Amino acid sequence: MNNAQADMYKPAWKENPFSLKIFPQLFVGYSEELNTLVRSIENNEKVVMLIGPTGAGKTTLLKKLIETATSDYVVLYITKPPQDPIDFVGIFKTVLKPSFFDKLFSRDKITLYDLPSYVVRKLKNRKMVLLVDECHEAPIEVLEWVRTIADQINSLSVVMAGLPTLETMLELKLETLLNRVTVHIELTSLSREEVEELIRKRIEFAGGLGTGPFSREAIDVIYERTGGFPRNVLKMCDDLINQNKGKTPIIDKVTAESTTPPETAPVNINFIETLPEKQKEILKILITGPLNPTEIAEKIGMEDYKTENHASRSVNNILRRLMDEDCLLREKRGKGFVYKLSPKVRTLLAVS
Repeated sequence: MNNAQADMYKPAWKENPFSLKIFPQLFVGYSEELNTLVRSIENNEKVVMLIGPTGAGKTTLLKKLIETATSDYVVLYITKPPQDPIDFVGIFKTVLKPSFFDKLFSRDKITLYDLPSYVVRKLKNRKMVLLVDECHEAPIEVLEWVRTIADQINSLSVVMAGLPTLETMLELKLETLLNRVTVHIELTSLSREEVEELIRKRIEFAGGLGTGPFSREAIDVIYERTGGFPRNVLKMCDDLINQNKGKTPIIDKVTAESTTPPETAPVNINFIETLPEKQKEILKILITGPLNPTEIAEKIGMEDYKTENHASRSVNNILRRLMDEDCLLREKRGKGFVYKLSPKVRTLLAVS
């Protein structure tokens, strides 16, 4: 193989296809979740919660929504929630700018308490969508004002995006806002076919062809290693390209498997004993094998909860916390998901 053949891929790319830049036009997967989000806004749902782990694609989904929004809507996207509620005044005024007459009659000098009436006046008959990303980082006082603004502006829909801990935080500290969530959307991960589509779209967008230089075997390994999380897929592809250095036109299974696996936290033999009782109970239940949330709730017993809905929500919150601690893995089964012990916990519990 000559040098020209060895370097046939990188020169064809006008840019790195696997950078972490967000390209809404390359959106892959989550079509059902996107449709649910669009319908929710069309139905003027007041508060929508969009949750998912780091790298699942929440920001990309929000940017895709912005791209598809019609001129009937005023869309305000906030990359991170403000740390002080007063900042909402300036944020809203960036898209609902004061007119010459507002300034002439000092109607642009508004306070946080004047903000809802100002927004209603500027919107006239239009609808508005407020997209707040990274909501799990918001102070409670800021989220209280999100609730207030949503309550007082009838033509406003709010989409709060964040990690699964957002729901737990609201349940513990601001249940009044959680009770206003009428639509709950959860992002999990891409399928094997969607991972391949993501790689193909990225490469073709950069000027390449198909999924080359990745073989089907390599994509299998990428999917298994990353769990189908978009950001992890992009990082692993970038690592493989850099490690390959144009030595071969095909990144095969051997190359993919030779990459260094992600670092994991050291296993602490006393870790499980530090967990709350309910979390330990769930881990012990899952020793027998994967179960869905309803099956887990039945084994725990629902007598401590007011209703089945309370039990289900509590179990789901516990499962999310255990996933955040790398104690559980989740996989698709039929139309739902089942949870199983992570390798770390299996080691601690001496489960074969």
